[in-house]
Amino acid sequence: MLIFVLEIYLRAKSPSIRVKPLKRRKIYTYQGRGASQNYIDGSKQSFAAAVPWLKQEFIDAAGIKRGDFKQDGAVLNVSGGIGSRFYLADWGADGLQQIDDFIFNGGVYTGWCAGGTPLFPLTEFALGTPEEKIGNGINLCGGRAVGPEHPGYDSYSMAGACASPVGWEKGKLSAFFNGGCAFVDLDSNAEVIARYEQSNRAAIVEIKHGQGLAIASGIHIEMPVATLDKTNPHIGAIHAELVANEGERQRLFYHLTRRANL
Repeated sequence: MLIFVLEIYLRAKSPSIRVKPLKRRKIYTYQGRGASQNYIDGSKQSFAAAVPWLKQEFIDAAGIKRGDFKQDGAVLNVSGGIGSRFYLADWGADGLQQIDDFIFNGGVYTGWCAGGTPLFPLTEFALGTPEEKIGNGINLCGGRAVGPEHPGYDSYSMAGACASPVGWEKGKLSAFFNGGCAFVDLDSNAEVIARYEQSNRAAIVEIKHGQGLAIASGIHIEMPVATLDKTNPHIGAIHAELVANEGERQRLFYHLTRRANL
């Protein structure tokens, strides 16, 4: 009831704020094999700050395959971790089809780091190394997810973490990065929202699909700096820079939610 009242108030107070139809009232965040709990918690905090009128729930692989998120979900949110190959294996063809249908019929998919790679027909990650991963996901926009964009990635540590310089239409920031991809060879239904400054390759893309859209981000724009463990030496080395860029991170995340009409 309180969420409903908040929606009505926001609509009346700020007509420019576009709130999802009342039928789509929830953010479903994937919690399953390969998904980092820290990244899950960070994305939930960012969504709570940006779109407080949307209720948040967890969903597992079985729920993905059944399409449990399709009835009342505004967003299917998939975090990073070591999960891309696990996501594809655990969701299977049935789960990927449910996601495709959800987006096509007006839903929003947000994929951060590994969570964005299932949107692409081909992922090429750390080829020729022990971290090599090659995956085939949904073909929403052609192209490839290629990574990691910066060197040093290790699945089981933060050794590859850095503050990655990124540019977008309203500014620049140093964003938390840990093994994310760039997105290349994209079709015309994919719009680049942010680029890695070093390579000029796409760091965040928005993909139109039917009535809905998907957001894939190679940077962890969903992670508030307060959720990062600065006692970890790899995080501690970049923590001050991330703190200085936290306001711009929030602004870019908010921008993404508004583009998605949340």
